[in-house]
Amino acid sequence: MGIEQNHPLYDENVDRWTVCRDAFEGEYVIKKKSTVYLPILAGMSGLDYDNYLRRARFLGATGATVRAITGVLFIKNPKITTGDLVPTDDIDGSLTTLPSFHQQLASEFLVSGRPGVWVDWDNSRNLPYVKLVRASDVVNWTPSDKGLQRVVIEQCYYQEAQDDIYKKEKVRSRIELFMDNGVFKTREWILQKNGKGKDEWTAKPVVTPFYRGGVPVTTFPFTFCTETGLNTEIHAPQIEPVAHLNIGHYMNSADLAWGGHFACLPTPWITGIDKPDKPIAIGPTSAIIISEADAKVGMLQYDGKSLDVMLRIMADQERQMAELGTRFFEKAGVETAEAKRLRMSASTSSLLNLASMTSLGMKWTLEQMNLWMQVDDEYAYELDKNFIPDRITPAEMKQLLELLQAGKISVEAFLFNLERGGLYPEGHSAEEEKNKLSEGTE
Repeated sequence: MGIEQNHPLYDENVDRWTVCRDAFEGEYVIKKKSTVYLPILAGMSGLDYDNYLRRARFLGATGATVRAITGVLFIKNPKITTGDLVPTDDIDGSLTTLPSFHQQLASEFLVSGRPGVWVDWDNSRNLPYVKLVRASDVVNWTPSDKGLQRVVIEQCYYQEAQDDIYKKEKVRSRIELFMDNGVFKTREWILQKNGKGKDEWTAKPVVTPFYRGGVPVTTFPFTFCTETGLNTEIHAPQIEPVAHLNIGHYMNSADLAWGGHFACLPTPWITGIDKPDKPIAIGPTSAIIISEADAKVGMLQYDGKSLDVMLRIMADQERQMAELGTRFFEKAGVETAEAKRLRMSASTSSLLNLASMTSLGMKWTLEQMNLWMQVDDEYAYELDKNFIPDRITPAEMKQLLELLQAGKISVEAFLFNLERGGLYPEGHSAEEEKNKLSEGTE
């Protein structure tokens, strides 16, 4: 027993996090996992299943909904207060701004309900850096009365092979963050083959980081961000209902296309003749010559009634996905106390909760960056909570979200309609909109 151990709650929840993330990532990831999301039908050959899979279409509704929700959070820029030394324009060495990181945090919050934030020191820049950690990458954790005592993060990366600089080998490692007698330390474990050819976790030397100026790190610079605050609780991902509907819709699309392929193609039939010695060719360049006087020839054609049921099921799933997405936006703006009392519920407060909890995570991040820099500057992070203009009705919101989920408008057009009305943002033509949709960009 050792670093290879996962937390029992991780093992219980990793599958649901994976489903939500795969649905968020879209068709390529869903199809790559083939029978995980599209079971093979009884009696299908391998070739039949390949064709069955190719004909299926995964509607990018889950990803579109997440991007719409996070986009709405940032229709107006957040108000940030911090000192000059904290690098808010580049918090990770990759030119990620603080608001951009918040948008990534909100996206992971929707997909998993439990993103992690790790603030560490970048020796090359002599500055703190911030890293977003997916819920599915945090395999173990130990809480304490002060927050966290230990966290284990799994990661994979590629490095050059020892015998060939052109060959890249995949490395599986686990990063252990832990407190040792009140001082924060880290250690990396690498999965390697031992002398007997078996996998074994090997520890690298312990690293003791320091705040700027050589001051020991006495706080744990990692936290989870959940729907109830900065704690280790696990809740159902908020996008999970949309993800499951999205996958069900995908399975039905495969059945519809498969059934249409077999049932809707005209099929010739002949009666009243002996079984021919060879196949009968049909088409405009082939004549069918039959000597039997009682023979009959015709074409079977499908009337479409049974597949209409599948179409209605898929249309209902699309409606449900739009309704679930719309609940995030219902009455999310500022209301009177009486209106709020009458209208607020768990579903209608989702956007406000997302904004509040992730903003709490951002304030914690600024606090940690101050600690790493060893400055006592005033800091604040606040989102404007007036997300949706009053003129947008629930019916209009649902209609816009249906168009977005179906891939008929881009996120830019969706947000522009919410913010100011009109079809496209200024300088964004119909042709540019078409290009964005075909490229799959937002």
